[in-house]
This record gives sequence, structure tokens and C-alpha cells, in this order.
Amino acid sequence: MFCLVDGNNFYVSCERVFNPRLISRPVIVLSNNDGCVVSRSNEAKAIGIKMGEPYHKCKRLVTLNKVKVLSSNYTLYADMSARIVGILRTITPDLEVYSIDESFLFLQINSNDCYKQGEMIKKLIRQQTGIPVGVGFGKTKTLAKIANMMAKRLGSGVCSIHDYDIKKVLRSVLIEDVWGVGKGVGRRLRRHGIYNAWQLREASLRIIRSSCHSYGERLKLELMGISVIKLETQKNPNKQIISSRSFGMGVTDRGQLYAALTENIMRATEKLRAQYLKVKRCYAFVQTSQFKESYHHHGVELVLPLYSSAASYITQCVLSSISVKIKENIVYTKSGIILSELISSNELQPSLFDNKQKQVKLDKLMKAYDDINQRWGRGSIIISRAHQERQLWRMSQRYRSEKYTSSKHQVIIAKS
Repeated sequence: MFCLVDGNNFYVSCERVFNPRLISRPVIVLSNNDGCVVSRSNEAKAIGIKMGEPYHKCKRLVTLNKVKVLSSNYTLYADMSARIVGILRTITPDLEVYSIDESFLFLQINSNDCYKQGEMIKKLIRQQTGIPVGVGFGKTKTLAKIANMMAKRLGSGVCSIHDYDIKKVLRSVLIEDVWGVGKGVGRRLRRHGIYNAWQLREASLRIIRSSCHSYGERLKLELMGISVIKLETQKNPNKQIISSRSFGMGVTDRGQLYAALTENIMRATEKLRAQYLKVKRCYAFVQTSQFKESYHHHGVELVLPLYSSAASYITQCVLSSISVKIKENIVYTKSGIILSELISSNELQPSLFDNKQKQVKLDKLMKAYDDINQRWGRGSIIISRAHQERQLWRMSQRYRSEKYTSSKHQVIIAKS
């Protein structure tokens, strides 16, 4: 039996764990640079604040209803997510981390034991992390996803879709709400008279293939209770890694731009090393706002002399190449790095002309770099180019809460 565990209003729930005064109060969490709403409490939903709505558009509602506004605190959310995954791994090793707030499990139980098992999972996570979760059960991942939606609607937090009339349940699920369909495919299916999940299940393969290709066929089988979307317990290595960031304010200074690009490279290479990968080709860029008339995008693609995952080496190569592309008196608002041609460190076959001694030195340097940051916290040691007295390129986080679980200086102190 598949089981989907999903954190309820996850970002808001993480904030409430460490700030109980937010409980029962309308709360929203904003995206990078405080742009759009990415998480809402139930109270904020009831007011009419929409998911993905730009903050400036809902400011009036926020003011009138005294909504608490928070900037995204991804360090906190990632840590809380890791704690939940750790708890789920004690229940079963058959686990797929689908997103920061969702995990699929496969449990060897029959349908009669689902509710009891779901209550146990919900209670365990609430007890050890303070996060409320919804738990949905189904014979396939798609049915488990629908069951999780039902669990939230019913208010119980636990639901096995097989305890209900499948036909009635699937008729109540709009086609756009089926896992993986979305608005574009939903429009194509509606043209063929398919408006809900039951009609998708009963539709002919010809119609499904013409609208959503092979994925639609898999969905049809999944809705029939035939499992074809398997559990991915092992994450496949990335074929490409992107690290980009919009600035908190416009930047014209070269030093600030170099610092922003260095930060991008540091984050991208951290992901590289975490997967034991090295890179050969990369593309670095800086750009102005796309909403301005005079839009500029200046980038450089380069092939590195060596396959590497060393932030210092890649930074040196990138900055020396992109310096001629950056123009004076242009207000840049975003920078980024795209790493491609990735290869596993174990599969790398060095050329006769490669500087093996340099490779070994760089790998040892990055090992020490990662060990220090892991022990003392991210940013304890950085590439010197990323250091600036005033970091104008840092994204705006005016309403961010403290890093309660990852910074020793911001841990909550209990007083008697």
C-alpha cells in the first residue's frame, strides 16, 4: 500500500513550531525577495489570499485582516523537512522524498490497517517535530495523492481512498487536480469532454495519447489501481545544476557582481560535491530586469581545462571570462551559473595531459571547506571574492524569522 505524507501549510507550520503566537492567526510566507505568496495558513486562505499571488496585490487584504507576513526561511524549512524524513525512515526504508514537504512510503499493510497506521505516523511526527501532516493511502501513488487531498478536506488528517466509493471520489476530483495534469493538459482533456479523474480513468487510450502522451496512459492505469509509477528510493544524479538569484536591489558595481556570481558558484558546487560529481562545461550570466525596456543579458559559456568541483577553481575561470562581458552603468538585477557535462568522480578518466597533482590539491581543499561549513554552519568559511562589506545583491528578506535550528546564535533559550 502506498502512503503519502504531506506537511500541512508546511512553511507556515514550521514558523508556528517556534512562534506559538502565530497559531490561529492568519499567516503568509513570501518567496525570494518577498515577491509572491508561497505558503498560507488556513486562516489566510479563508480571507481570500491566493497561492502565488504577488505580495503588492494582496497588501490591502493583509493590512485589513492583520495578517502576519514572513519571508522564506529555507534553512529552517529544510532542517524540519530532514527531521520528518528521518522519522519516516524509522517506519520503512521504502521511502521516496518527493519534495520538501511530501514523501511517499510503501507499507506492507492491508486496507483495514491504514487508518491506524496513518494515525500513528501523524501522531509521531507531531510529537517529535510539532508539524501537522496529512496522510493518504492508496494502491498506487496517484490514488495516495488523491487520498491525501481527501484527508485535508475531511479534517481527520488520515484517509484511505479504498474506504470510499472510488467512482464517487474520482468524480469529485477536477481533472486539473489530478497529479501531473496541470492547466495546459487539463485544457486539452476538457476539449474531449474529460472534466474529472473518473472520466480520465474511463477515457479511450486514443484520446489520452493525443492529449498527454505516455504519461496519460500511466495515469489511467494508476487511477484503475494498477501501480506503474514506481517508488524512487534512490535519487538519480543531476544532469545539470543551476544556481541563480535575483538581487535585493539593483547592482552596478563590479565587485558586487563578482561576489554574487561567486555565491552562485559556491552553492552550485556544494550540490556537485554532495553527489560526487565534477563539471566540465558551465554558463555564467548577469542580467537586468526583464520588465524594463532596455533588457540586457550578458553571459559566457566556457569549457574548463579540468573536470572539477572546486568552487575556488571554477570561480577563477568564470570571473576572468565574464569580466569583459559586464558593461558599465547598467543596473543588473540577477546572476547565475549553469553547470553541465557532469560526470561521477568515480567514472572520471583523466587525460595524460591533466594536472593530476592540482586535482588532488583542489579536492583536499574542498573536503576541508565542506567539513568546516558542516561542523560550524554554512558560511563559516567562504571564497574571498564573495566577501563584501555591503552585500547589495543579497535577496530581500525583511520579515525573515530566526534560524532556530541551524545557528547557535539564534537558538531559542528557555528560561525558568
